[in-house]
Amino acid sequence: VTSVHSTPALAGKVANSGRLDIGALVVACESPTAAVTGAPSNLTATPASSSRIDLAWTDSATSEQWYEIDQAPFASSACGSYTTIATVGADNTDYSIRGLPANTSFCFRVRAANSYGTGTSAASDPATATTKPVPAQYNCVPVTYSWVGTAAGTPTYYTLIDDSQASVTLPFTFSLYDNPSSSANISSNGFLRLDTGAASTYFNSPIPTPGDPDNMIAAWWDDLNPGAGGSIWSMTTGSSPNRRFVVTWAGVPTFGLSGSGTSFQIILEESTGDVVLQYLDTVTGSTSSNGGASATIGLEDAEGSMGRQVGYNAKVVSDLSALRCTTRALTNPSITVSIFFFHIVI
Repeated sequence: VTSVHSTPALAGKVANSGRLDIGALVVACESPTAAVTGAPSNLTATPASSSRIDLAWTDSATSEQWYEIDQAPFASSACGSYTTIATVGADNTDYSIRGLPANTSFCFRVRAANSYGTGTSAASDPATATTKPVPAQYNCVPVTYSWVGTAAGTPTYYTLIDDSQASVTLPFTFSLYDNPSSSANISSNGFLRLDTGAASTYFNSPIPTPGDPDNMIAAWWDDLNPGAGGSIWSMTTGSSPNRRFVVTWAGVPTFGLSGSGTSFQIILEESTGDVVLQYLDTVTGSTSSNGGASATIGLEDAEGSMGRQVGYNAKVVSDLSALRCTTRALTNPSITVSIFFFHIVI
């Protein structure tokens, strides 16, 4: 807190090497003696998904204790009646509105406020935005298994331990549920989280579930321990616009289990936008986790509100198998039927 001031003479005698300045604390907590001056400015509203809009503004006010965020419907080129939907602390300059309906337009404004008198500044200029349409849903279907080994390119190996992650820059922009990403975090626990964010949690949950990790592809989200064996590597194959980014967990054991680990990979395809999940070895050393029986497999959007669950704590995959997760309409192989007519003369 700003009211903690360092006092060298007390260094080593208190836990924070300083003291609590009561005078500064009183000043920080006392009621304001003047109204807010100035007002937030340069408000922008950016649609982030089918249910979220991100606001950002410039802190052009002084003496504020909080900001009030107002929302109104936008129709016929005009803003409707505003309602205060949230407050954030002083000096904040951004806020995300979640849970909005898809493909719907809104107006927003921000006001600085304190507890002196009316205590509210003039409102910022309004900003309008429309949430994105609901993205197409993925379907994950069995396809021909074709393991991508290290001989296909130049792998990059990651030294991961139990419940850890590694950040990577993707070789091409990849969109999951219409959310483009240029980076990702590889989890030791069998999933790939696009963009940034925590990717080390070992406790798997159903898909979709709001909260970390979102915006992720789970090939085998379980409590794995690469610190006890196996390897994790990534590699890019092919050339633009037909590159594939491959992330492989090879022989990684489940935490607390001895014996051979599981081997699987996630493949991001540049040309199709599809995700391919491949399984070389699904035997963990315990019937309670073989075949994904204690894992989450599937895809989840950035809000944790939409996803495609292949399996949750269920045995749904097997050795030498593959799944293609796509929003495209996959056609079944055509079958040609020949009909022969015979004219028999007796």
